[in-house]
Amino acid sequence: MIEENENPFAQWKHIHFVGKFNLDLAHPKLYRYELFSRLKTMYNKNEIVFPSPILWKDLFEQRLLSDSFLKYCFDKKGTSYRKKIYAICCTGDGTENADAQWNTRKLENGDFCVRYTINLWKLLNRLNSFSQNNDGCVDFYLSSMSYEYSQEELMGNQHIQAMNVKKQPDKSLDDKICYLVRAMSYKRRQFKYENEIRIWAVLNECGLSPSMIKDNMLRIPLDWASLGVNVLVGPYNSDIKVENADKLNDYNQKKRSKENEVQQKWATEVAQKIKISPNRILCSRIYDVPPWKCSKNLKTKEK
Repeated sequence: MIEENENPFAQWKHIHFVGKFNLDLAHPKLYRYELFSRLKTMYNKNEIVFPSPILWKDLFEQRLLSDSFLKYCFDKKGTSYRKKIYAICCTGDGTENADAQWNTRKLENGDFCVRYTINLWKLLNRLNSFSQNNDGCVDFYLSSMSYEYSQEELMGNQHIQAMNVKKQPDKSLDDKICYLVRAMSYKRRQFKYENEIRIWAVLNECGLSPSMIKDNMLRIPLDWASLGVNVLVGPYNSDIKVENADKLNDYNQKKRSKENEVQQKWATEVAQKIKISPNRILCSRIYDVPPWKCSKNLKTKEK
């Protein structure tokens, strides 16, 4: 656990963090679950995309970007910050047992889900270099999400969160942004399994190419090949059906065979579409169930 007064990112002028930071800095890796079509587009365009929080589907998460909250924190010009804040959501949890993480992505048109791994130091170094080379146009903030409160508690304390931003009259605008980012780094207790870490991109008063901001998304140049990205291909649930319990072992063998076949097809597509080395591509085995385990459970129930 790293406290805010211990800045492990001091070497970078445009990298900051707020609150408490939960990550093993000896092996600083971030994991992001993403539809492959989106990763492919970013990889081939050599860019990383930071969506605006106004695109988040969770209305509870958007509440701190409301007119009333922003105007209270930043006076009349507060609503302009809605167009200055962008974020990507990652996790510091590299375990594969994350059924909910895979299932929150809606698959359409033959798309599939992947989890890619990035070395945090390499990513931050490139983000900081981008800002330095563009007159400090963007500052990046990292925050570990806090899950200590329920939804009712967070809603009840919303005015306190606003006050924490508002009552910084002698602070610089950067400090106020830190308080706003901290206020947006609370999630409901039931999402604790996510172990989420967010990277916030906050635009400063400087010019950016109009092509970099489109459809409420900030696009920052990034050489993905230099990051050494690893990709984990998401699980596939086949629709093979079992007629009765006696055929359970046969069913599991067919199911695994079908799922492995589809996953290998996806893995091949990853290697071809984003030109990544095959030894950097793995397939999730989260739903694998050995036949003997099913047989044992079945016999136990029969007794």
